[in-house]
Amino acid sequence: MTSFRVCLGLGLLTCLPPQAQTAVYTVTGGMGETGDVLSSQVLFDTVSASQGWSFGICHDGALLSILSATNGATTATVNNGGPPDYNQTNIDPFPGPGVTMGVVISFIGLATLPAGSGYDILDMEYEVIG
Repeated sequence: MTSFRVCLGLGLLTCLPPQAQTAVYTVTGGMGETGDVLSSQVLFDTVSASQGWSFGICHDGALLSILSATNGATTATVNNGGPPDYNQTNIDPFPGPGVTMGVVISFIGLATLPAGSGYDILDMEYEVIG
């Protein structure tokens, strides 16, 4: 079986000064054999109210192919029950392979993501190819 592993390069927008920003991103994964489709989520924990987030995930293109990346439940409703004002998700951005996501919840500050944990911000599907 091939292990499904990803690495993260992350950024965060919050209401606090840079030295006080604390957030944790977790990528769920699994294991599978060639041809299997695996579901994965990016979960977000933050100790302060956040105005948005950005991150990148890379994977070994010889082992995995990303099939989809869609808004998680939190992203879909983060702006007072609706989607964020800005949301850019890219599959296999240069130099790839991987996925990036950048979100600004509300351009004029009418909504933030409160401090909390386990926020589902991105849902992905990967195919095991190698």
